[in-house]
Amino acid sequence: MNYWYSADANEMFLDLDSTRALRRAVSVLLVAVKRKRLPVERMFLYRTKQRGHYHMILVFSRSVSDATKFAWSLWMGNDRLRMAYVLARQDDERIPKFRSGDLLVSTRTYYRRADSWCQCTKKHKPDAVTKRCPAMAFLLGKARSADYFARTGERRVKPLRVRVPWGEVKVSEMKRWLKRK
Repeated sequence: MNYWYSADANEMFLDLDSTRALRRAVSVLLVAVKRKRLPVERMFLYRTKQRGHYHMILVFSRSVSDATKFAWSLWMGNDRLRMAYVLARQDDERIPKFRSGDLLVSTRTYYRRADSWCQCTKKHKPDAVTKRCPAMAFLLGKARSADYFARTGERRVKPLRVRVPWGEVKVSEMKRWLKRK
């Protein structure tokens, strides 16, 4: 079973992809609480199925603006691609307005009732899975298969061996770089 959580106005979700990222998040959080920069009421920390990965949920004593939450989550070391998707969902008119687009998915229940759930057995990336997932349909509407960014598909991107000139660079020139790979 997969449990889906959509951040409420008084919650901030972090997906931390290493122990180093976790240490960073906790360090920043301690300073933010000490200096009263974030109205943190409670923190929940969970291990994910992937070794060395964690989900952190901050619950605030009041609503916090999305811009504030997103800025702090990036500063705390939240997964960058995840945050890029959250930000892209903010402007996607296909997503039901009663949902934030800031999602966490877990195979275990967290501190509150999940907003939705599914029994999908495969990762929620291929269209074949996302089009059939009832949780994604409920939370993301017609945007459930949205792929907002051009990605290389590789974890480690090989550096292009081109000289990047200073000043204006035309798109036609950038396209020529890709042909030189």
